[in-house]
Amino acid sequence: MQTCNLTFRPATPADAVPATEVHCRSWLAAYTGLIADEVIAEKNAVRRATAQERYAKPDNIYVGERAGEIVCAGAFLPTEDEDLADYFEVKVFYVDPDHFRQGIGRQFMDYALYLARAGGYSGVLLYVLEDNHNARRFYESCGFVCEGKCKVQNLPPLKNIRYVKRDFIAKL
Repeated sequence: MQTCNLTFRPATPADAVPATEVHCRSWLAAYTGLIADEVIAEKNAVRRATAQERYAKPDNIYVGERAGEIVCAGAFLPTEDEDLADYFEVKVFYVDPDHFRQGIGRQFMDYALYLARAGGYSGVLLYVLEDNHNARRFYESCGFVCEGKCKVQNLPPLKNIRYVKRDFIAKL
């Protein structure tokens, strides 16, 4: 699907390296100061080392391209949250920092909502690091509402809070 010089599509194995770089660069930009530098470096090293394996069968992974360059990557799939079993989850959502504040994140989120609607889901949810105020503002601007339900990731312990979007219309 194409919108405003961006093309969104399911990822392929050939996208492993560039999409992983988007993920790593975005993680560094978003989490510096929130997560220890050595943890970010370790997580990014593991991502790079396992990229080919993760993208061998990239089910539920999507990318956005502009002029042939991958500028965003994400994973969208049915949620495992039992209380919202008919919801679509934005599991991973990253925009290359060189492309921040250009509307790419908003268009990519619209694509995720389009996929959710096309799949017959009644809502969309995601988890965001509690202290990531920039991401929280972005999701709120997209119409997501913080519910307060939390998940704690280990290594290191990180508190993530759930956001939901119950009423949505796919714009694409």
